[in-house]
Amino acid sequence: MMADVALTHDVPRAALREQSRVNNMTRRFQSARILVTRIDMALQRREPTLLPAAKRLFSDLALQSDLASRVRLLDDGIEVGEDLYERANDRLIEYRNFLTELWVEIAILCAILAEFAVLLVDLFER
Repeated sequence: MMADVALTHDVPRAALREQSRVNNMTRRFQSARILVTRIDMALQRREPTLLPAAKRLFSDLALQSDLASRVRLLDDGIEVGEDLYERANDRLIEYRNFLTELWVEIAILCAILAEFAVLLVDLFER
């Protein structure tokens, strides 16, 4: 993630090649978010079909391993990654859109200049 921090600010043209990798990282962090949410939900609500002894064992193991705190730590790390790659994606998309709009505007300007040149040639031929 540290190597990709630069993508959240000023994006150089060469960084556009990183779009697919950044998209992949965004998907990975979203998948991790779903997984951690499912784990958290499982910790909050035990499976009702488990036998009481199994529920007690699970609760004891979760308590001894401090599983809830570990899940919260994972959640914090995932949130940092989500924010970073969402911001990087936004910057890359904005930059790509800027380049596209720039080329369209240059093409329009060239068309206007060509029309102006034709009008000037037509005016001087009269």
